[in-house]
Amino acid sequence: MKPAIKLLLSFVFWAFAYGIFSAAAVFVTAIRTCGFTPDSVEICDLTSLTLVQIGLGVGFLAMAAYFYRTRMLEK
Repeated sequence: MKPAIKLLLSFVFWAFAYGIFSAAAVFVTAIRTCGFTPDSVEICDLTSLTLVQIGLGVGFLAMAAYFYRTRMLEK
């Protein structure tokens, strides 16, 4: 069965919005931890940036699982 078009468009919208939010969160975290100076690459600790990316990835997977589960319950 095909998923409802409204649910699919809702997932596309929320995935796009979540992607923009994720990019902004990673960008702000990178600026906070590394800064803008040219020599910051050598002294930058990427642990907090990696944790933010993992957290955002888990959040996206949870959103995808929710939409998939909702689609399965509509059948």
